[in-house]
Amino acid sequence: EGAPLVFINALGTDLRIWDGVASHLTSYHPVLRFDKRGHGLSDCPPAPYSIRSFSADLLGLLDQLEIPQAIVIGISVGGMIAMDFAACWPGRVHSMILCDTAPVIGTSGLWNDRIDGLRKNGMESMAPSILARWFAPTFKKKSPAAYQGYYNMLTRMPVEGYIGTCEAIRDANLTEAARRVEAPT
Repeated sequence: EGAPLVFINALGTDLRIWDGVASHLTSYHPVLRFDKRGHGLSDCPPAPYSIRSFSADLLGLLDQLEIPQAIVIGISVGGMIAMDFAACWPGRVHSMILCDTAPVIGTSGLWNDRIDGLRKNGMESMAPSILARWFAPTFKKKSPAAYQGYYNMLTRMPVEGYIGTCEAIRDANLTEAARRVEAPT
């Protein structure tokens, strides 16, 4: 059995986004998928959140499960968490796979506009524009059940958890942290 795989999901999603991938890997690696704070079935403590608080949560989870080292896989904010985790606790990361992420994602203005829209109008008002960034224009028509499942996942997300994560992304600049990453990526 290979090193454990730890999957970190994107903003507005839960651990189910990894279902199709993880099921193909469990014969080769132990697989850990989890919902970060404010997402999925995890608790939604009051904000503020930070990328560091998410990576510290990951450290606590790995400690609790007695996983000394893992291959860390993150998408979007999950990739930011993975970068920070690898910079802070390099001995805990065997290697990383990062997808659709960067040391800085978006601008403060972009995130502030999204946060303001969510506070004024709620998640359902923003869901169509968010899903339009996730999927090709034809996805909704070709896979209506899957699209509706993602719509439900997003709109049932606690708004406070989503906003707290938006603020964490807005406030993060992992440029220096990324330079410290030694794990093969």
